[in-house]
Amino acid sequence: MVIRVKGYLNFRKLVPERHMEFPEQGTTLRSLLVVLVEEIGESFQSGIFDERRGGVLLNVAVLVNGQHYTHLPKGLETPLQDGDQVAIFPPIAGG
Repeated sequence: MVIRVKGYLNFRKLVPERHMEFPEQGTTLRSLLVVLVEEIGESFQSGIFDERRGGVLLNVAVLVNGQHYTHLPKGLETPLQDGDQVAIFPPIAGG
């Protein structure tokens, strides 16, 4: 199973567009993010995960096929399918 992953803005250097291969069964959005942390390291982990809450930082947007993960029925536990696209956006501030 191949998942397309792309980081935007500040995450572009950490997560350049790539295609990641996973076993057919059991890959969730959370497990994909954990693999990225293992591959990229502390800079990605501290930029995406809120260790106190045990989830993604509130101001980081993670989309699966254009839908924010919080709008998916299973959230971070959403099973990924072959061909899914995951986009990761850092916090954005403006005025």
